[in-house]
Amino acid sequence: MLSEAKHPIPLWCRVLRFVGNTSSVYTFCMSWYKSSLFLLAIVGWAEATESAHEAQGDRSMSAGRYGEAADHYQCAVDQNEKSAVLYRKLAEAQAKNEALPAAARAYEQAIVLAPSHAKTRTELAILFTRLDRYDDALALLEQTVREQPDHARAHMVLGLLHAREGRYLDAIAAYQSAIAAVPRYGEAWFNLGAAYLKQNDYEAAEQAFSSAVAADTTSAQFRNGLGRSYYLRRYYAAAATEFSRAVRLDSLFAQARFNLGNALLRSGQKEEGRRQLALYKRLDEEEERIAMLKNTLATHPDDAGTYHDLAVVYGQRGQYREARIRYLQALDRDPAFAPAHHNLGNIHFRRGEMAAAEQRFRRALQADSTYALAHLGLGNVQMLRKQYERAIASFRRGLRYQPDHPKLRRNLAAAEQIAAQASTTRLSSPKSRAQPRVGRCCCGSYGLALYSPRSRSPNQPRNLWRLPRKRAWSFAMSMGLAATSTWWKPSARARPFSTTTATGGSTCTLSMAHPCPVIAARAVPTRTIATNETEPLPTSRPRPARATLTLAWARPSATTTTTAMRICM
Repeated sequence: MLSEAKHPIPLWCRVLRFVGNTSSVYTFCMSWYKSSLFLLAIVGWAEATESAHEAQGDRSMSAGRYGEAADHYQCAVDQNEKSAVLYRKLAEAQAKNEALPAAARAYEQAIVLAPSHAKTRTELAILFTRLDRYDDALALLEQTVREQPDHARAHMVLGLLHAREGRYLDAIAAYQSAIAAVPRYGEAWFNLGAAYLKQNDYEAAEQAFSSAVAADTTSAQFRNGLGRSYYLRRYYAAAATEFSRAVRLDSLFAQARFNLGNALLRSGQKEEGRRQLALYKRLDEEEERIAMLKNTLATHPDDAGTYHDLAVVYGQRGQYREARIRYLQALDRDPAFAPAHHNLGNIHFRRGEMAAAEQRFRRALQADSTYALAHLGLGNVQMLRKQYERAIASFRRGLRYQPDHPKLRRNLAAAEQIAAQASTTRLSSPKSRAQPRVGRCCCGSYGLALYSPRSRSPNQPRNLWRLPRKRAWSFAMSMGLAATSTWWKPSARARPFSTTTATGGSTCTLSMAHPCPVIAARAVPTRTIATNETEPLPTSRPRPARATLTLAWARPSATTTTTAMRICM
């Protein structure tokens, strides 16, 4: 022992001694193998988690949940700080979620990781314009087009910055560079035409606008630009044609309405021109309201009420996708915002998504149990599901907090009437028992129709229940007409409607007017009509029937024996 301590064994001898022991070699190899597998498993788990967060962020972006998407991308970035793609996705989500300074920092980090990515530079320049950093945007775009002269988007945005400062010749050169890179770049052609208009070069402007229209025939803005050039040249008829096409492509385009109204007035169509200008006034007020709310969000990005007000304006314009996104952003800031939950439920209700609508109404009630409109919405969902007792209870709870609410009172009365008639209507045979069906009108009203199977008879029409379940119609339930076969026939453009009743080979016609202005302005699809004959059905050729259905509008005349109802949302 002492000699070994004085004379230590060389390292190569120790290795030979270890290798000579077979069990020690096996133990060493297995330990190394298990350690490698463990490290690989950790790396694989990290990559899988990163890709899962990225995929969830992509799905949230597609659904308009920008705050949720930003959270997922942030988790992915935390696991992989060297990915420029993840930083760019994070910046895009933050920009859409109105977190502009954070988005700018994420874009700058993405550029540090991938300096040659022109798309990221261009998006950052656009973000700088939203932050009123126009000098930084101009410098960044000029550097981008110098380093990558084939990037059309950078040239086009650079042209917009030049045009904003009144440098139209520089703007024209930038737009032409964008078109040289992408010949069918419709937006660049349109902006080129607008720059030519500023130079009073109408022929060049019309050629550019025509090229923009050829590149994208669905753009209302391109049509409006071409019409504007015609109008300035006093070609009012041609201008009115282009403005009309723009309005048909985008009915909410306020500037096109204004231009169309002026062109029609110049063409001598005074009445239609005034009507278009009246529409322009309403649309322009809405657009000003939207612009004001967006400016408020730039300085107060965490104000849930501003997002809600913006969503309400979008909903009034029929832009339900934008409204839904803004409601979700309001709920990201304040999850207990009951009006946002309720209005989201109404959007789901319009789309026929009853489960999602019910969930939103219940979440609104969890946030504020006294919110009467949420009770109204929940009751409407339950009515369409034929849960009449639950609907009655929901309407009554809403009236407890707002006793004078007209829609709640009207819907409660209709629900009680439908429930009473549905419970008392019975036929003798179980096979012929009446089945109440609820239908909804596109104006928001809905009612009940009585559907009952019957035996075949030569004087009965074929199965009358051809109205789609999700189609928008207003029905009423008829009492005391179990032995009567009724069908209906619309006149040309829907007012009035005629129903022809056949009883014992005789006919009588009853005319009614639908109270709904939406239905009254539309023709009924022919596929929902059982027969268009006003004469009794011939007995020589029997038409077997599997149903008896009595239809009536919500306000029948006093001579009918039909009990009708209307439920308003």
